[in-house]
Amino acid sequence: MDTTQKTGFWTKVRAALDDFSGDLGFGILFGYVLGGLMYIACFVIAFRMKPDEWWLNVLWTFFGGIVGWTAGVLLSPVTASQKETFAGYGKAFSAFVSGFVIGKFDVLMKAFGGTLDMHEIVSIGRVLLFGTTFFLGFQFTFIARWKETDKRQTTAPVARLESPPAATSETRTTSS
Repeated sequence: MDTTQKTGFWTKVRAALDDFSGDLGFGILFGYVLGGLMYIACFVIAFRMKPDEWWLNVLWTFFGGIVGWTAGVLLSPVTASQKETFAGYGKAFSAFVSGFVIGKFDVLMKAFGGTLDMHEIVSIGRVLLFGTTFFLGFQFTFIARWKETDKRQTTAPVARLESPPAATSETRTTSS
C-alpha cells in the first residue's frame, strides 16, 4: 500500500479487510460481517421476546445455527469421498427439515388469515429465529467450503501428456 498518498478511513478499512480475507474477497467477507451482525440481532430478539422463557428462544437460535451449519457442510463436499458419504446424510437431513417445515406451516398460515393469541405469535417468532439462524449458518459454511473446493480445482495439478518415444533406426530394423 502506498503510504505517500492520502487515503480515507474507508480505503484503509477496505485494504485491511482485503489483506485479512485473503482468497475470500471483500464481498464475501462483507457478507460474513453482515451475517454476524444479523446473528447478534437474532440473539437480542431471542432475549427480548415475550414471554419470559428467553432461554427457549436462545436454544432455538442456537439450534437453527447448528442445523444450518451442518446442512452447509453436508451440501458442500470438498473431496470425492465426502461427496459419496454426504449423499445419504443429505437425504436424511432434507426429510427432517421438510417434516419440520410442514409441522409449523399451519402456524404460519394462521398468521396471514386471522387473529393470533400470544402463544401463536411466540411460535412464529421462534420459527423465524430458527429459520434465520439456519440460513446464516448454512451460508457461512457453504460459501467457505465452496471457495475451498473452487480453490482446489483451480490449483489441481494438470496431468502431462507424454509424447511416445521417437522411433530409432535400431527399432525399425528389428521390426522388419
